[in-house]
Amino acid sequence: MNTSLQDFDIADARVSVLLAPVSDGTAMSFSTLSRRAMVLLELETHSGLTGMGESWVNFPEWAPVERVATLTRGVLPLLIGKDSRKIQRLHDKMINSLEPIGRQWGAPGPIMQAISAADIALWDLLAKTEKKSISELIGSRCRDSIEIYASSLGPTGVKAQGRLCTSLSYKSIKVKLGFGHTKDERTLATAREVCGQDTTLYADANQGWSLSQALEMAPLLHKYNVAWIEEPIRGNKLKDLESFYSAADLPVATGENLYSYEEFVPYISSPAVKIIQPDLTKAGGFTEVISICKLAEAEEKIVIPHFY
Repeated sequence: MNTSLQDFDIADARVSVLLAPVSDGTAMSFSTLSRRAMVLLELETHSGLTGMGESWVNFPEWAPVERVATLTRGVLPLLIGKDSRKIQRLHDKMINSLEPIGRQWGAPGPIMQAISAADIALWDLLAKTEKKSISELIGSRCRDSIEIYASSLGPTGVKAQGRLCTSLSYKSIKVKLGFGHTKDERTLATAREVCGQDTTLYADANQGWSLSQALEMAPLLHKYNVAWIEEPIRGNKLKDLESFYSAADLPVATGENLYSYEEFVPYISSPAVKIIQPDLTKAGGFTEVISICKLAEAEEKIVIPHFY
């Protein structure tokens, strides 16, 4: 079958919003997630191949409305008619055109989340064009399986959730904290009691504490043998995370609310941050996250991607 250069050009695009209710809710220190939301972007070439990407839109409730507008009015005009194989060129064009607007808007996150969807879709298209998996495109598959942990236990229903995790043979669980000292201690105690001492316990405060509050919680985290604490400090300022780590001697995990390779560099370089958590649908897609992972590997940091 003969192909022309035009076959690889992006001819059309579709943006879809998917919503699904969450029956039991997912409580976080700043809000409760009552439904899952997903904005999907499909890019189609003249040859008929379609690549799909996702943009993170769980918060706020009206995020899907904004994201559809940003994609259709901001991102897609930069892609339609362009060669889908030129991913780096298109990624740079999106960043250079939209990142300054995001700064002026005061919303660099939504801009990068929209760019993420496009970048993922471009990589998906290239993989289909080359008839390879994306892992093959970026090097090779590193492993055939990964360890997983159960997430979002607490602040209510911890006993039932913990028993379910145990019945499903989870070896690691993560609890939600940031709801006040009493509730947080109850969550940790119940999780440890139900799941046992052999279960690895992680905790996520979703930036729910000031530095002083985080330090007050540190003895409790040690008491229940928490392996690492995710986003303990409101604002996620690196200086505060380093102060916490120095005083509390507890590994910090962060990264789900960082955008672009440049933002990750100081966090990866910091001795306080042991676990790096880039979100493919937020940080800029494969193009940014591959670079982030390479730097993390060079600095011997663990990468546990944030994922919905």
